[in-house]
Order: sequence, then structure tokens, then C-alpha cells
Amino acid sequence: MATSEEQRKQKIMEHLQKTTELPQEQPSLSEARKQIIMEHIKMTRG
Repeated sequence: MATSEEQRKQKIMEHLQKTTELPQEQPSLSEARKQIIMEHIKMTRG
């Protein structure tokens, strides 16, 4: 059974895939969002 940490990562990855599939009208915005998410993952991992 997946831990809450794994489920959170799964949701983040799904979210990233959805956002990257959208038309790239604001690539800098999605890039910034990815950066924030990656930083968040690093912090939650400890």
C-alpha cells in the first residue's frame, strides 16, 4: 500500500503532466511552478 508521501508524489507528477500538456502560452509560469514543486519535494523529503 502506498504511503501518503508516495500518493503526494503521484498527484504532483499527474499535475505536472496535465500542466505540461496544456498549450504553452506561459512557459515561464509552468517552469516556475515546476521549480516550486521540486523545492517542495526536497523540503518534505528532509
